[in-house]
Amino acid sequence: MARKPGKTKEPVPLNAPKAGDPAGQGSGMPLALERVALRELSYREIPGVTPAPVPNELVQMNIALRINAAVMLLPEGCELRLDAEVVPDSTYQPIEMHIAVSGYFRRVGEISDEALLEFLKGPGVRIVFPYLRELVSSTTGRGIFPAVWIDPIGLGMMAGSVTAKPAP
Repeated sequence: MARKPGKTKEPVPLNAPKAGDPAGQGSGMPLALERVALRELSYREIPGVTPAPVPNELVQMNIALRINAAVMLLPEGCELRLDAEVVPDSTYQPIEMHIAVSGYFRRVGEISDEALLEFLKGPGVRIVFPYLRELVSSTTGRGIFPAVWIDPIGLGMMAGSVTAKPAP
C-alpha cells in the first residue's frame, strides 16, 4: 500500500515539550528509559533427565522464578538490574537459566536520590521486567525444548527488596 505524500508523522521523543509547557519538561516525568541491555545469560541442560514428549497443545508447567533487583545510582541517572533464575518443570524442559537485564534511566528533570529509588522499586521494575520475560521466552524457544513463557506477575512484592548503591 502506497503512502500518501505529506501524510507521514515524525516520531515524537518521549520527553518532547507539550503544548503549553513553558519549561519544556515534556511529560513531567523526571526519568526516561534510555536503553535496556542483556548483562548476563547462562543456560544449561540438567544432565541425566530425559524430557517427556511435549503434547501438541499448551501445557501448564511450574516454573521456579527467583528475581533480585539492584540499583546503581549514577550522576546522570541510574541502572536498574534484574537478575533472574528460571528453572522450569523438568518433565518437559530439563534446563536451568540465569539471566540479568539492566534498564538505564536518564534524569530529565530534578529528582532526589530517595525519590529515584522509590520510583525504581515500583514502576521501574515493572518497566524493565517485560524485557526480561521476552528474553527468557525467545532464548528458550530457540533451543531444542519448547519456549518458556513467564506470565505477567505482580511485582509489588519486590518494593522492599530492591537494594541501591552509589556509583563507584
